[in-house]
Amino acid sequence: MKDIKAFLILLVTTLLMFGIPMMMLNLSRTEENALVEATFGFWGLNLLLNQYLLALGEFNMDNFADQPNMIMCFFFFISATFITQITMLNMLIAIMGDTFERVMENKDVNATQTKLELMSDLVASL
Repeated sequence: MKDIKAFLILLVTTLLMFGIPMMMLNLSRTEENALVEATFGFWGLNLLLNQYLLALGEFNMDNFADQPNMIMCFFFFISATFITQITMLNMLIAIMGDTFERVMENKDVNATQTKLELMSDLVASL
């Protein structure tokens, strides 16, 4: 978790960066053609859930077409899809790859340290 702390801050910032404009575009719409579903009672949680699902590939574009600001909705959708699905998730894979590489570099040291701890436990029991 220590390795991905900065990534999580960047991810939440990115979700808010695309979620807030979608909520602003949602203000001029009725409940039947809403861009962001009102799952929770608080708009902030609704926009985070909406953008999180978009990052996972679960999105609802039914209410984009034939509505006010249709072009802006599609622009934010395509931008959010590109940045969260492609860029952010590839960044997460790179971070986890670096963490795995660092752990594998220290494998011999950790194995020797574990053996020495086991030997010291055995000596203490004799």
